[in-house]
Amino acid sequence: MAVTTTFFFVCECKSEADHAFLLSQRPTIRLHRQQTIPTMDSSVQQKLARYETFVNESLKKDLQDALDARNVIYDQISEYLKLGKDIEIIKSNGLKEMKTQVDIGSNFYVQAKIPDTRYIYVNIGFGFHAQLTLDEALTFISKKEVQLSKKADVYTQKASQIRAHIKLVLEAMAEIMKLDPNPRPRLDM
Repeated sequence: MAVTTTFFFVCECKSEADHAFLLSQRPTIRLHRQQTIPTMDSSVQQKLARYETFVNESLKKDLQDALDARNVIYDQISEYLKLGKDIEIIKSNGLKEMKTQVDIGSNFYVQAKIPDTRYIYVNIGFGFHAQLTLDEALTFISKKEVQLSKKADVYTQKASQIRAHIKLVLEAMAEIMKLDPNPRPRLDM
């Protein structure tokens, strides 16, 4: 037994004249893609449902987790680069002391006075901060940027692998259903 499926053409009109024209042509507009699909038995339908569940609940979640982890690392890189730029400004202007505003959370800022700009406290990881000279801080920042970039590349590669797995499973599902993965209907006018 075979089931015939029909694909319909949907159009968005920009003016009432276009809409009226399309309505007058409705009987002559036909989608040329009618495909006969053999009826699938329940085991094939169950297999397709398992593949779909695997893609939606496992692979897509893993992809989102990898992309989120990579974005966190990109945010850290951005913060270190901003700090490096600020240190360069302090060095180039020869500032011995300075006034600034410090974010104490939830975008609330307070005035702060830095009496000695020779040393800076830098987050070196795991909740530890080290007191470094400006030159030491710049050296640390450049090394940390390289290390974080490598870590971000690992997550980018992992995300690419997950995307490839998703595509592979979707193509397998299309093959099981004996469908073209990218149907391109033609219009007859």
